[in-house]
Amino acid sequence: MRLLSIMLVSLASQAMPALAEQSSSTDCQNPALAKRELHLVFENDVFAEKLGLSKSDRWYTNGVKAIAKINHDEPPWWYSKSWEKLTQKDANQACMEFGITFGQMMYTPMDIKQSAPQINDRFWGGWLYVGTLLQSRPRLRDAAARGDLETFELDVGVVGPLSLAQQSQKTVHALIGAPTPAGWHNQLKSELAIQTTYSRAFTFKQAHNNLLGFDLAAHYGFGLGTLFNYANAGATIRIGNNLSGAPVGTIENPSLMAFEQPANRAYVLARVDAKASLHNTFIDGSLLRQAPHASNVRSKHLVLQATVGLVIESKSLAVHRFAFLFNRRSAEFNTPPGAASLQNFGTMLLEVDF
Repeated sequence: MRLLSIMLVSLASQAMPALAEQSSSTDCQNPALAKRELHLVFENDVFAEKLGLSKSDRWYTNGVKAIAKINHDEPPWWYSKSWEKLTQKDANQACMEFGITFGQMMYTPMDIKQSAPQINDRFWGGWLYVGTLLQSRPRLRDAAARGDLETFELDVGVVGPLSLAQQSQKTVHALIGAPTPAGWHNQLKSELAIQTTYSRAFTFKQAHNNLLGFDLAAHYGFGLGTLFNYANAGATIRIGNNLSGAPVGTIENPSLMAFEQPANRAYVLARVDAKASLHNTFIDGSLLRQAPHASNVRSKHLVLQATVGLVIESKSLAVHRFAFLFNRRSAEFNTPPGAASLQNFGTMLLEVDF
């Protein structure tokens, strides 16, 4: 807590100089923005258990993701052309930043100690993937400061035993002394998976004084692939100093964060998101292969999520951006006994240079 207090005081004292540094000139070729970045994201429902809100190791139980920004304003030509066709925008009129992704997501029923198939709960399953991510924002810095950010991600990976979710969970549980998961032999069968996600975030209201300010941002997007098919939309309010860019997000609700130069800022946020879901492989079963066992579970078509969190950024510390978000999600599926209960999980984000 003492370190956090020192960081917050330091950020507040530097808020005005940082605001003065902003200009209306183009910033795509700013050498300070051309650095390489590594974004690390960790999500787990153990955070909710530590807060005494719910038990861990159920449903969406763990997610990890790494995003490496490998160049600045020079995505591959084929990516730029694809972006132009998707958005009907000239790639030359935007700042584009390109990265590679690697991650794993893990889903289990509520009772991980039961070895028999659980026909009234979601499937056991994991998703291991690599991919690419492209973010685009207007060239003018004053437009970028309003948080207009588009994100497109394409991931390719595997579901089933090849995802290594079973080995990951059993290893971690053995190290921390948690119950051994007993039902991974019931997981979804191995298959190749392709997933795309698109999102846009933009700030439509902003106000600030000498130290504190607030902004309101909206977002919308969709997921299309063999795993998840959905459309989502929502809004975020932030309160803090030196607000600019787009708010951070979660793994399942991109975008994760803008590839932008770290500043000295701190803010709290609150977000609501509504997702219209058409298909979720980890609940409804695979689109490509037969389910591992019979299931009475069906996806709910509307899933709501509320998020609150704290974000701290610094230009001088080794970790340039730290965020912790707490997420509360409505029931994702129905069963004969009724809808599943709410789920709570936490998101931790770190950004460093490399």
